[in-house]
Amino acid sequence: MKEIHPATPETISECPAFKKRLLPILFFLLAIARTLSGQCELANSTFSPGEKIYYDVYFKWGLLMPKAGTAVFSIDEAMFRGKKAIRQQLTFRTTKLIEKAFSMRDTIDTYFTPELLPLFYEKHALENGYYVIDEMEFLYKDGQTRIPTKRYTPQRVKIDTVHVVNGCMFDILGVTMYLRSLNMENVTIGDEFPASFVMGRDIVQIRYRYAGQSVVERSETLKYKTLKFDMDVYDEAVTQTKNAFEIWISDDENHIPIKIRAKLKIGAAEAYFKKITGNRYPLSSEVVIPSRR
Repeated sequence: MKEIHPATPETISECPAFKKRLLPILFFLLAIARTLSGQCELANSTFSPGEKIYYDVYFKWGLLMPKAGTAVFSIDEAMFRGKKAIRQQLTFRTTKLIEKAFSMRDTIDTYFTPELLPLFYEKHALENGYYVIDEMEFLYKDGQTRIPTKRYTPQRVKIDTVHVVNGCMFDILGVTMYLRSLNMENVTIGDEFPASFVMGRDIVQIRYRYAGQSVVERSETLKYKTLKFDMDVYDEAVTQTKNAFEIWISDDENHIPIKIRAKLKIGAAEAYFKKITGNRYPLSSEVVIPSRR
């Protein structure tokens, strides 16, 4: 297991990657753990309402690797405008150490049809005292998707636009569906899966490549059998396009993101699976080795 060195708020806040690059990526980090291909509707074969996944997020900068925050990803049944829906929620908060330099309290809620077609996206972000809200609605007609998009603070509107695309388009949590739904029996090393999602004024293009089976070690007594994917991200927020992210999902029927690594200009951000409740299938990818003591 990696050694985690102590850090101070002063050393963290001095890092130029922290405020400008790391914090947006930390929230992005878990949301891109799974993505979507060309079809708009997906058959859910991996999760059930009530699933909740917990993560620890770290910032690796040289020899330092402080814990940056905690995240929780949950899925529940809901109602959206009088119809049955599925709600995904992702929450992130910084640790006390990091908050001395820069605090975050962020929440994303996304509503989908039972066939996992996105309906509505809302993000509330409180970052170092600055409060901003993002909203997107997905409207479908004649093979096109219209996406009215707003970003605003209590004082003013910052973004008010409409994206119009042919076929499918998703939000940052909408792209979390495909890898969990992917039938890995037909996937071979090197296979690629392109996708797109809306973030504010931008449409972000990504591309996954399957890199094969891998083992993620969390300690001397705990390991996970995983399937590894490399991901290219075509967006200004990411300093490295090729292999900007590495994602390890559990090699079982749950397809849970076990580890996610985002490469930064200085250092990296890493998210590690901590625990899951309400999972649909046993976590058979987990390997517990008896202690020698």
